[in-house]
Amino acid sequence: MDPLSFDFRLAEFDLSLLPVQPEMLKGNEAMMRSTLQEHLRVLFERVPGEWRITHHENHISVIWLPETSQDMDSLMDLVIGLIHQRAFGQAETILRTLFSRYPDDRRVLFNLGIMLCEQGRLQEAREVLIRLTRTAPDFANGWNALGVALSREGKRKDASSAFQKSLGLDPENGYTLRNLGALMGRKDPQEALRYLKRAAKLLPSDQPAQYTYGKCLMDKGSLADADPVLKKAIALNEGSEIADLCREARIKIARRNLKAAVPRGLRTDVVVFCLAALETFKEVGRERTQAVSFEIASLGSSGLNIKDRTSRFRLRSLPGEFSALQLVVYMVVGLKKVAPRTDPGIDFSKEYAFALAMLPVKKGKSRSGKSR
Repeated sequence: MDPLSFDFRLAEFDLSLLPVQPEMLKGNEAMMRSTLQEHLRVLFERVPGEWRITHHENHISVIWLPETSQDMDSLMDLVIGLIHQRAFGQAETILRTLFSRYPDDRRVLFNLGIMLCEQGRLQEAREVLIRLTRTAPDFANGWNALGVALSREGKRKDASSAFQKSLGLDPENGYTLRNLGALMGRKDPQEALRYLKRAAKLLPSDQPAQYTYGKCLMDKGSLADADPVLKKAIALNEGSEIADLCREARIKIARRNLKAAVPRGLRTDVVVFCLAALETFKEVGRERTQAVSFEIASLGSSGLNIKDRTSRFRLRSLPGEFSALQLVVYMVVGLKKVAPRTDPGIDFSKEYAFALAMLPVKKGKSRSGKSR
């Protein structure tokens, strides 16, 4: 097999990927070159075959000589890892070089199309993926990837057609089922549900599949079925953006469920947040509850405007995004758990008591914890 040269241009390299502060590298070309060389050495030493690094005026080249066809599989694994890390510049350098040598290779076209789509370069992605479906018309994942690109461009009809072609080749492709269901769910949740239910079953550890299924159940009005699905989705990756969307959906479900039950004079939104806080603190334990409560109290010392419905905050001690009101309620509930004599500075005692009364009681125990 002939050698390949991957040319990483200094001016285009994402310095945030390197272990040295970008400001230091920008002012020291020698340090930047040596740091980049070490980064590339560590990157490519995972790939079998012979390779060496050479320096040029504007770029650093990695010249790679694969020894077997399996070496190319390892290189593609490296590319996929770079895309997952959002190291798009490095991935594109490798993929463009491979594309110039192997313009009809299914793996190269697929990963190049995926990378371009993830960057929002949708027209380029569509062109690459159309080429893929022409050179490999029996590749179900290629049609699915094309459907995603078309969907993000707003070409709903063409996207649906691409997803249907993917399912025609692989009826149990969970990712295609998920994507087609998400596309259909915007207009017809009932029709989308049959695709999303299958996707969630086929992809039990895929957070987007679980969220999309749960959201569709919610949109259809099946709130009791939606909530446990959304809760499961959060547990798959508590710190992700999708987990935040799941939390927002669960809050909406709680509000709908409680709208008629909360007595007049009590704030439904505060009751909802009290219930969420009680559930969270039960899961994380006393030590984390204390850390969360004190962190919010510290944050609140500089001012938390509970009337502000737009601002969102993040905590070091708890995943998710929170409104100012949510944080204040979490602090109130947390302090009642770990420092009940502390005055939180705001009175949500009635909402807290109502939320506490709504919690399920363990069999054989009263609210006070005494056996019956």
